[in-house]
Amino acid sequence: MRVSQRGEPKRRESRAELVEEVYDCHALGDRGYDSDKFRRFLESNNNVPVIPGCKNRKVAVEYDEERYERRGIIERIFGKLREGMPRISAFDRSFPVVVAVRHAFIVGIFLEIVILIHI
Repeated sequence: MRVSQRGEPKRRESRAELVEEVYDCHALGDRGYDSDKFRRFLESNNNVPVIPGCKNRKVAVEYDEERYERRGIIERIFGKLREGMPRISAFDRSFPVVVAVRHAFIVGIFLEIVILIHI
C-alpha cells in the first residue's frame, strides 16, 4: 500500500457497476437493491429483475417469488459453508482429512437442497 493510499477512502462500486456486464439473465437481489433507476438499468441490458419491492413502496412491484425463494436457499447454504469450515479444519489440519470432511459437508448440504426443492 502506498503512503498516499492510506488516507484515501475505499472506493465502493455502485450497483450499476456491479452488473454492467451482465446481460440476458435474471438479476436477483434483496430489498436493498430496489429502486426504479436500478430496475430500468437492469431492463436496459435485457435482464429480468427479481427484486422484491421495499415495504414502503406505494405501488407493488411484481417479481418471481419462487426464484427469489431459491436465492434464499442458496444464501443459507453459503452461510452454512462459512460457519462449518472453520470447525472442520480445527479437528485435523492434514490436507487429505480436511478435503474429505469438506466434501462430506458439501454433499450433506447438497442433499438437503435436493430434499427442500423437491418437497
